Amino acid sequence: MRNELKFLMSKDIANELLNKFSSHMKLDTNCNSEGFYFNRSLYYDTVKFKDYNQYINGERRRQKVRIRSYDFKDDLMTLEIKNKDNRKVWKDKIKGNYDQLHKIITDNSEIKNFKSGSFGDFLLTKHSYSPKVSVIYKRCALVCGFGTDLRITFDYNIRCGNYDMFFRDLLLKDKFLNNLDTVVMEVKFSNKMPHFLRKTLHFYELSPETFSKYSESVNKIYKFKD
Repeated sequence: MRNELKFLMSKDIANELLNKFSSHMKLDTNCNSEGFYFNRSLYYDTVKFKDYNQYINGERRRQKVRIRSYDFKDDLMTLEIKNKDNRKVWKDKIKGNYDQLHKIITDNSEIKNFKSGSFGDFLLTKHSYSPKVSVIYKRCALVCGFGTDLRITFDYNIRCGNYDMFFRDLLLKDKFLNNLDTVVMEVKFSNKMPHFLRKTLHFYELSPETFSKYSESVNKIYKFKD
């Protein structure tokens, strides 16, 4: 279980922070030679959009269900149940191909292979889920170079679409989730925030914001209103 904080900023500020943080951190091994990778997620929800409404209603305890792959690789994907309690997050995960993971989510008779007693078993057995939206973006990820689990990611050019976007190449007509100049920075850490990070956030006058790629995508694709 880790703390998760999100910050919205311009590309210029994001690039400045990347340069500053690089003296304390290193690129995640998933990053390519250009310093990023593509993150592709297919989000699931119930008929009445239970998970979406938990976020909209400001519930402290909530979750999201998604299948995720990296750099458009289809051979191995990850089913994630992302659980959140205020700013604490933890995930239940299973790896497999799309057909296997989709069946685990949508077939209530299918045995879930989460660890014993996990919330994922309960959630996917009790509720009926189906695919709702796809979210694809370019991510630069930094990890701590001196022994903590600090992780900082910068998400650029976030696009959203119907579930079919998950299975195809991006098109010029695909919708951007927010302004092209906007970057989402996520900070994850256990225990205390490192001093260098706290000092940098204060210098740039950055404060945590409430932001959900899934919920914002639902608003844009289904034209829901808060």
